[in-house]
Amino acid sequence: IDRNGGAIIINDDAQVINANIRASNGVIHVINKVLVPPGFDVSNFLDSCTKGDDDDDDDNDTPAPVSSSPVSRDDDDDNDDDDDDDDDNDDLPDIPQAVLNSPSLTIFRSELNRANLIDEVSEPNGPFTVFAPTNNAFNSLPDELLQCLNRPENKQQLQKVLYYHIAFGRIMSSDLMDGMSIQTVDDKQYLTVDRNGRVITINDARIVMANIRASNGVIHTIDSVLVPPGFDVEEFLGECNPTPAPVNPTRAPVNPTRAPVDPTPSPVNPTRAPVPDSTPAPVPASTRAPISDMPVNPTPSPVNPTRAPVPDSTPAPVPASTPAPVPA
Repeated sequence: IDRNGGAIIINDDAQVINANIRASNGVIHVINKVLVPPGFDVSNFLDSCTKGDDDDDDDNDTPAPVSSSPVSRDDDDDNDDDDDDDDDNDDLPDIPQAVLNSPSLTIFRSELNRANLIDEVSEPNGPFTVFAPTNNAFNSLPDELLQCLNRPENKQQLQKVLYYHIAFGRIMSSDLMDGMSIQTVDDKQYLTVDRNGRVITINDARIVMANIRASNGVIHTIDSVLVPPGFDVEEFLGECNPTPAPVNPTRAPVNPTRAPVDPTPSPVNPTRAPVPDSTPAPVPASTRAPISDMPVNPTPSPVNPTRAPVPDSTPAPVPASTPAPVPA
């Protein structure tokens, strides 16, 4: 096995053109040539086959084209398979199911679901060509970018990014030519193909696995997320997280400005009126009269000078009664 980027070669001759066709009891990789086992001499086999059938003219007609151009015959078979894809589409999953069947595309499937694009790329819609970023491609994005795209209010932005990975038609890897422009489903956006031998890049993303067939299109996995023209990542992140980042640096110098406030109260005190001393002045001992010598009420003021004088209640003296003379 020889692997050069996204191209996989088996035995130096056969290229894998459709990988990872899953089956209940294994997996299938389609190659573009028939592998000849070591020790199998094609020329000797054909000679012995034709000599043994010399008497049968009808059988002599079939081996000849096999030996004359085996490579071109295989290429014709590949072209026939591409042309006959529509005949076998009923046995293939549609694009969302094919993405789900690929372990390296679980994040891409999740993003299609968040953007409500599953139905748009499902049967009977299509055919489509999908350039699907792998999980590693999404994981290489800044964390905040994917988080912002996944917010409900940014669904249109997420759709814009995903639409840039989808084109109309079934474009196989053999159809991708150097310098080719591919119009996306957005109608206004184009992808550019760069082909250098077996290495194919779309814009700046390299195809790591080509020709994953689906009933309504084909999928090529790529190693990075494509950013549509006009989508400013920094501006988008600034709108998504407008203020949290610069808040902390601006708050830091606030404390030093508050520090000099404390010394200013000190000059305020001299200008304030002095608080009178509430402590009673001590009475000199020499001037204080003893409590026992102080008159209780030397000159009491009349309680009610206007009141009428109270009549004297002393009873008048009873005059002595002179006894009457007793007659003789």
